[in-house]
Amino acid sequence: MIGIATSKILVRNLAPEVLQALELMANSSDRSLEAEARVALRAWVQPVLFRGEKSVRRVEVAQRLHRTLDDINQFAHKRWKPSHIAQGIGEAHAEQVEEWFVSRGEPSFDQLARIAAFTGVRQAWLQHGEGAPYPVENIRLSENPTTAVQWLLNGSDSNESDPVETGCALKEAKLERLIFVRAASEEGQLAIVKQWDSYRSTTYTTPLHVSHRIGAGGERQLVALAGTLELLYQRFAKAQTPTIKSLIVPVSEFSGLVDGKSNPLAFHSRSEFERPWWEDLWDRKMSSQQDYWPGWKSLTDQIQRIRISESQSVGGAGQAASELAAKA
Repeated sequence: MIGIATSKILVRNLAPEVLQALELMANSSDRSLEAEARVALRAWVQPVLFRGEKSVRRVEVAQRLHRTLDDINQFAHKRWKPSHIAQGIGEAHAEQVEEWFVSRGEPSFDQLARIAAFTGVRQAWLQHGEGAPYPVENIRLSENPTTAVQWLLNGSDSNESDPVETGCALKEAKLERLIFVRAASEEGQLAIVKQWDSYRSTTYTTPLHVSHRIGAGGERQLVALAGTLELLYQRFAKAQTPTIKSLIVPVSEFSGLVDGKSNPLAFHSRSEFERPWWEDLWDRKMSSQQDYWPGWKSLTDQIQRIRISESQSVGGAGQAASELAAKA
């Protein structure tokens, strides 16, 4: 007789030798007979519980693998299948990997780490479901344009994201694409995406707001950003590498990017987001011909006015120093 609702079980006609064995085990373990019976029942059903737990994990891993593949197929030139994953991580055959996608098998932690490294998702997310799928770091760009450009173009910076965490061997990777992403909001939050190869990238959030509605501190940072973008353009004009883009992205999609929930590489393939504002923000002639967002003209006029004022101040200081030297 079993009472499921009250979590009680009444066992009738228990064989004397079984009861005696339970009593001996209870005495040996210093437990009551009832407690010993609970332990024995738990051990008896443990294989069933284990199969259930293992099945749940296989399903969850399969879901994350499908998410990874679906995200890549948003921008891949040729549609990916599990066989592409198998080949990419060095498996001799695709059948085992296909079974992972339908929850019939479970990849090892090492195999999941190799998939993360190949596809650019975070290792901890793919292995355990921890955190967001895609790596996001915080960066405060230097207000020195030379230092800022060095960081932007550096594909092997020792300060980059931990490759174990991101699944990206960034310290050995070559930077292929640099993307400036501005939120399509009045505040104009700025994020930077570095793309290392066809499928791996890191998103960097910044405290910068590319907007005319800023205070004195933000004004100084924007003037520094304009100088950085100008120097970056000069370097790019000579080398033509990496590819540099700038986007304006709806707020909801920008949030998915900086939260690590959206694959950043899906954005650059969407032509409706692309606007070359990074090339025009610092250029007095080009900025006056564009109107990328409400407040653009006010912002660029403000930046140009400050840059001219600073240039004149530097020039005046240099002239005064020359005159003093001549008198001496």
